[in-house]
This record gives sequence, C-alpha cells and structure tokens, in this order.
Amino acid sequence: MNKQERQSQILSHITEVRPDQLVSTRELADEFNVSEITMRRDLQELADEGLIHRQHGGVMLPKSPTHVTQSIGILLVYDYGKFSNPFFNELLEGADTELQQMGYHLGFVKTITEINTPQDIQNLVQQQPIKGLLIIGGLDVENLKVWESLVPNIVMTLALINENDDTILFDGCGGMRKMVAHLKELGHKRIGFVTQHNFHNMVDDRLTGYHTGIAEHGLDADPNLVIEVQASFPRIPVKIGREGAEKLMALDNPPSAIMCLSDLIALGAMQWLQVNGYRIPQDVAVTGFDNIPDSSLAFPALTTVHVHKSYLGKLAVQQLHKRINNPDDPAIVITTPTSLVIRQSSGAS
Repeated sequence: MNKQERQSQILSHITEVRPDQLVSTRELADEFNVSEITMRRDLQELADEGLIHRQHGGVMLPKSPTHVTQSIGILLVYDYGKFSNPFFNELLEGADTELQQMGYHLGFVKTITEINTPQDIQNLVQQQPIKGLLIIGGLDVENLKVWESLVPNIVMTLALINENDDTILFDGCGGMRKMVAHLKELGHKRIGFVTQHNFHNMVDDRLTGYHTGIAEHGLDADPNLVIEVQASFPRIPVKIGREGAEKLMALDNPPSAIMCLSDLIALGAMQWLQVNGYRIPQDVAVTGFDNIPDSSLAFPALTTVHVHKSYLGKLAVQQLHKRINNPDDPAIVITTPTSLVIRQSSGAS
C-alpha cells in the first residue's frame, strides 16, 4: 500500500468508524501496521489539507471546516486584458481548479488597471471581504502594504516582493542559462536578448540567467546585444518583440541568435524578421520562454523554456490554504523547475 492509498484509508476509517470521537495515533498505527512516526507524518499531511483536526491525544474530523465557505481574491498584475495572456490564463486555471477542489469561493479576479489606488483596494475589500489573496506578478511595494493591512493571508507568485509573504516562483535564471548553453552548442557566439523594461515591477532573473550564461561560456558580452524596450500601455508583448528584433538587426554586428523574455515577445521578433526577409533559423535563431500553446504552432516552431504554469497556480492555492490554517508558520519561498523545449526555431535538428 502506498502513502496515498494509506492516507485515503486512514481518512475513511476516521470518518466511518469514529466520526465524532478522538482516535489515538497509536491506535491508527496498529490498525494500519506502520510505525507511529509514519502515522504522525500521514496525519500531519491530512491536517495540512484541512481534512482532519489534530489535538493532544490523537485526531478527529473537523467539526466545522473553516475553509469551505471562505472567499479568496486574485489580483493579476498585468495591464493588457484580464484573460488575454496565455501564460496567466494557464496559471489562473490551475489556481481556480485547486480552489474549487479545496472548497473555497473565488471572490474576485481583478487586474491592476481595475484596482490601482489605495482607495480602490479599500472599497473592493469592503464590498467583497476575503480570507486570503493570491497576487500574480510583481505588485509595487506601496500597494502591497495596503493589501497587507486589509487582508490577513497573502501568497505571491512570480515575484519576491516581501520576504514576509509566501512566494511561489519559477527558475527563470536556470532556464535562460540552459538556453544560452543550447545556443552555444549550435555554434552561436553573439546572442541578443529582448526584454521589457521593468517587467511587471519584477526583479527579472531571466535577464540574470542570460548574463550568467554568456559569462559561463565566454560568449560576446556586448551590452548593445541586450534590448530593453520601454513598455507603455497599450504596448503588447508582440510589439516589444518586433521593436527589439529591429534594433538588434540594425547593429553593425548583429547577433546570430535572439533570446526573448517570453514566447509572445519571441513571436513578435519572428514576425519582424520574416517580414524583413530573414530566414529562421538559417539567418537568425530565435528562442522564447514560457512554452505557451502558440509556441508549438509558430512557423518554424519556437524553441522555448517550459514553465509549469498551471502547477504554479495550484501550489499558490495550496500554500494560501496552509497560511490560513497556520498563520504563525514562517513564510516560505518555493521555486519550481524549468526545462528546455527544443524545436526548429533555434536551428537544432
């Protein structure tokens, strides 16, 4: 019997045999023929999920689960449509699915264009009280302080803004280092990078990964190869990619490969290159980051870095649930791994 099966049977035993009584750890260990240490671990995991209540002497079912009717809010730090970015859509879907499974009510999904002043925040929380908030993106410090003063439980994703808040990240630095290594193996020595200036107020470790990879492999570290496009509404990622590619290819010594902060920026770069007569990857290789669905449909298909977007949302909700039930626990930072997805746009066979 594996751990998942055992925990399921433990829960069934408590529910069916003694639903209103305290069951001792020793009794359960004997019932399932495991050590008390193993049983304590199982019971703690079930308690972390809100399925049982631990107390001195043993465990029992929660008399009134506190999470069932609680409302959770989601703040999306993005200024181009609430559901227009496929990266955020997958993350939101993962979060929403997990909220439903855990019995929470989704109070609202708002963007910073809808809620962007302290008064907006106060009005929203008064009208739609929430037990916890999931923030997707790099919220500015001042607005974060307002949220923290009004909402007792907050989990951040994608950006580490306050070390006192739980944060779920992805390994952007490692992903970009892998991409530089991949392009170096294909023979590229001058590699450009297109990014968005002050991307969602985040300290972007993807750019750090690019610089680290360039240094690790002794490649050309010409600062002109990094194009930071100043984004202003309604400057969308595809436009950023077009502008970045144009500036890079206008250099006296243009790069043979262009890495981009995101897949949407990379698709814009590919569009500009193809319109202007460049062949991908024969003349210029292009790579992205995120692995959104459109990356595999591009022509040529886009080499990119895979981010576990739906899983990020799921983890964020799980951590928010733990924070609600264990408010005195120390804040944690979880970094999820990333991996290369090699397709035709980088020139690999």
